Amino acid sequence: MAVVVAAAGRPSQALAQVIDQYLPGFVAALSPDTPLTQLQPGFERPGIQLGDFTIRPLLSESLGYDTNPQQVKGGKGSAEFATTGSVSAASGWERNSLDAAISFNSVQYPEQSSQNATDWQTAIGGSYDIGTDVLSGAFTHLALTQRPNQIGSGTNTQIINYSVNDLRLNYALNPGGRISIVPGLDFQSYQFGSGFVNGFPANQQDRNVVQGEVVGRYEFSPLRDAVVVVRGIRVGYPNESAAEVNGNSFTYEVLAGLDYAATGVFRFRALGGYEHRSYASSAIPDQSVGVIEASALWSPTPSTTATITARNDIEDPVDGNLVGFTYRALRLSVDHEMAGRALLGVFGEVQRAIQPSSSATLKQLGPFFSEEGGNQTVYQAGANVSVPMNRILWLGANVFGGHFEPAGGGSFTKGTFLVSLSVGL
Repeated sequence: MAVVVAAAGRPSQALAQVIDQYLPGFVAALSPDTPLTQLQPGFERPGIQLGDFTIRPLLSESLGYDTNPQQVKGGKGSAEFATTGSVSAASGWERNSLDAAISFNSVQYPEQSSQNATDWQTAIGGSYDIGTDVLSGAFTHLALTQRPNQIGSGTNTQIINYSVNDLRLNYALNPGGRISIVPGLDFQSYQFGSGFVNGFPANQQDRNVVQGEVVGRYEFSPLRDAVVVVRGIRVGYPNESAAEVNGNSFTYEVLAGLDYAATGVFRFRALGGYEHRSYASSAIPDQSVGVIEASALWSPTPSTTATITARNDIEDPVDGNLVGFTYRALRLSVDHEMAGRALLGVFGEVQRAIQPSSSATLKQLGPFFSEEGGNQTVYQAGANVSVPMNRILWLGANVFGGHFEPAGGGSFTKGTFLVSLSVGL
């Protein structure tokens, strides 16, 4: 299971994302089943060398138009100004590692100032070699913005600020060997700001998530591994006032599959299995689903990569609903390096949140606790282009469009267009 959180204010490729997609790469990489990423060679900024560390600052300014910043039916458009910045540091040691990063994203809408928001993230992590084993750890703090009508947010129509503290540890036994075992522990603490969400105080959605997992790998040939994952996740809501519908839960998950580099141009990962969630409250029925986490990557040429990913599992709501939902997503993206001077990316995606059958007790609390009112669907697509004028100065453009069918009806569309200038070392 991966916890779904809302995307930041700047137009992005998804309006519901797993928390790992907010984390720096060195943090997300601590998870052995992190989705594959494809690096584009030849476009790396040089960085600033400071002793054994490489420092990489980046600042970007974007301007454009958003047809519906409020993300509601009948929402009005506004010009958009977005500023993003980051500084990262990475060690260059032969053994062990230490990494740190801090970033922010500020979005301003002159005609919709109530939607203005600034998100920021900071993280530090590293690894330590112990003989043939590797101990890894990272801590991340995220200050994020939950926007209306996103997957898992119910019928909420207002901005809610929230923060996440994430601490994760892994111990890799015999990494790189034919047989390797990686036990891991991840603790996340969510704290929501003031306001009401679907009639409930936002802080009732404060929660602590503890996940323990063991990942086993068997390499039956180079770059071709069999993988087994066993996870347990406990979610606790410390501020819920209605004991009869307390959302505290325990989930276990068993997955098995392949991580397979078939040729130099094709690779796929597929994990499938079973997930079961039980709740502390008898008013909330247990949930069981078949799980799939799959991705396939195809690189017909060194300059082109196509990736397709699919997911089906149980996810935690962002706010306003105590019941986890079945999350399904299918995404196709293509990245292409044009003439060695520009990077082009396109994507299309469908996301769906399916509420489980609710008990009579839950249905009395409102329509979002009923499966009839809780299902949500998002269709979205977009494209972006980045053109390096040199290794320091880049120009870019981003276009996004989506159709949203939120909980309780009131479907709407949203479109954005941004042009950007970024400076980095």
